Amino acid sequence: MKAHISQAKKKTVLLYGLPPEQQSALAAIFEKEGTACRSVAENETAATLAQLLDGGALPPATGALSVTGKFAVLDGFENEELRAAAAQINSICPGVIKAARTAHNSGWSFHALCQELAAEHEAMTGGKS
Repeated sequence: MKAHISQAKKKTVLLYGLPPEQQSALAAIFEKEGTACRSVAENETAATLAQLLDGGALPPATGALSVTGKFAVLDGFENEELRAAAAQINSICPGVIKAARTAHNSGWSFHALCQELAAEHEAMTGGKS
């Protein structure tokens, strides 16, 4: 009988639009816990979440797709871990729009996800952070 060894999914946080000092503070917290923290560059916004999170080849730079706002995308977190990570982000960067990677949005471009999140945020808050 073969033993099945289960590996914990790697936890990653993608950050976009945060000032460098906030990115550094979050990276220090998450990396101490073994979570990778990656900043998404403006010229990477056409890449899908799968490409950004799984290390796939990024699309050729064809000019940046405009993304306005502060965003965090979390991957590999379980329910309670997700809540705790969101609270950590809120404590350092209030107003950041957060999302978790799902099977549904994994193929979306980072740009498209941020547009959708911003529209949902606007509808839910009336523009208030």
